[in-house]
Amino acid sequence: MNRQQKALRIYLPIFLAVMAITVTLRTCALFIDFNTDSIYFDRKILINFASAIAAGGSLLLFTYAFVSDKKIALIASFHTPATYIPTTLISVALLFYVFGALSEIRSMGITFSEALVTKNIIYILLCVLAILAFLCIGYFLLNAFVASRASLQRAAFGIIAVIFFAVYSSFLYFNTELPINSPNKTVDQMAFLFCALFFLYEIRISLGRECWNLYIAFGFIAATLTAYSSVPSLIYYFVSGNVISDTIYETALSLCVAIFITSRILLAYTLGEDRMSDTVLLMKEASAGRMAYIAEQEELARLAYLEVYNRMTETSEVATEPSEKELFPPITDDADEGVGTQVAHSGETEQGYSAGGAVQTAGADTDSAAQTDDIGQPEGGAEAPAQQDSDTASGIGAQDTNEDTDSEDAISCDGVSPGDVTNGQTDPGCEENP
Repeated sequence: MNRQQKALRIYLPIFLAVMAITVTLRTCALFIDFNTDSIYFDRKILINFASAIAAGGSLLLFTYAFVSDKKIALIASFHTPATYIPTTLISVALLFYVFGALSEIRSMGITFSEALVTKNIIYILLCVLAILAFLCIGYFLLNAFVASRASLQRAAFGIIAVIFFAVYSSFLYFNTELPINSPNKTVDQMAFLFCALFFLYEIRISLGRECWNLYIAFGFIAATLTAYSSVPSLIYYFVSGNVISDTIYETALSLCVAIFITSRILLAYTLGEDRMSDTVLLMKEASAGRMAYIAEQEELARLAYLEVYNRMTETSEVATEPSEKELFPPITDDADEGVGTQVAHSGETEQGYSAGGAVQTAGADTDSAAQTDDIGQPEGGAEAPAQQDSDTASGIGAQDTNEDTDSEDAISCDGVSPGDVTNGQTDPGCEENP
């Protein structure tokens, strides 16, 4: 006996006892206290007691998800009589429901486009439910004829089954034929919601992602509520001829769903555990240790690479960036002396040019005065112009000679002023700076 069977051995009797007690109490309450005219119970003691047991039993059964082993793996089987008979029953019930929904749609006397215009939510939901119910038949047929454990087709049609039960719960909420706080309506809504959760976890089996503890826990609750809703209603219908739920087709479908889910729970009790041999377990442990060692070595190699890369980056940055001395060279004493000497030479040159200009101005004034004296003398009138011309020519020649000498000296030596050259002085800077 595997670990799953040990847990189910405890919870299966509780499940069957809760189902039997709640069904019996609700059946008695329907025949004793139910009023078909008001669709309420005249006295609520018995029905409240039955509802309390159903709610408390459902919470107790849900603890199976925490008590059982979460990692257990069972070998699912879809080719047993526990699959064929319930699958056939629920497929027939769905087919009858499609006929019932179509007849109800026809009795409304409107078309789908008119329902969209008038926003008749009941008509629209009935059309959607008829389509979904017909597609759900394909899911249960695949359960009967596809024996493989994993099947994408079965999973795809299983999603349609989940949507069908969820939409049906919404349809019961919006249906105004029954009061919104009717106890029968509330039970049917809760039953179909938990059916949607159960089939959602059954899809995981077809995808190879099964979660057996939640699958069985939601199966306990869904089977309890569907049986609590359908069995007393059918008994009351066959005895009194009154339908206390939405339709008789819905009641029959709830009963078939309860049978199907109960068969699945019993089938899980007989499934074998998918256990590995000791050799395979040792190989998996060794492989896990090897993978951890490889991951550690990869991390060390990555850190070493990052360290080398950072060092290379820092070295390249130091080699390419110019230093502060290259960008801002220091000012030495030799440079200061050179700048001072150049400034001094420039000053001397300016003074020489000023002195030379003064000498030339004085010479020009003397010649002008002499020329004025010669012009003022009346004697020697014939010789005066000739003498004046010779003096003027000699003065101009002397001035040109002086200007050429000054220019040559100024060009040959930047550090000597023209005045110094005229006076025969030399500057020591000429010898140092040719």
